[in-house]
Amino acid sequence: MKPTAIAYLRSDISTAQTWDEIQMRSLAKRYGYDLAKTIVFTPRTPDPITQLITVVLRTGSEAAFTPHLGISAPRCRSFLSEPAT
Repeated sequence: MKPTAIAYLRSDISTAQTWDEIQMRSLAKRYGYDLAKTIVFTPRTPDPITQLITVVLRTGSEAAFTPHLGISAPRCRSFLSEPAT
């Protein structure tokens, strides 16, 4: 069974949303993950990082793919980059 991952992007930051989604799906497959879902937030999404972390925990995801780390907030970067123990 493959480990689970999600993809995350912000519609206001992504300049090519469809391309970003394709790239994240491709990366997940290349690294051996089953992509559970793609999360797309807007600037109006309340507390997007908490919602993202909630989705990661609910799906049991071991990874979250983003087009680039600039799309996430600093507290999310540390959560996403720390290996699971």
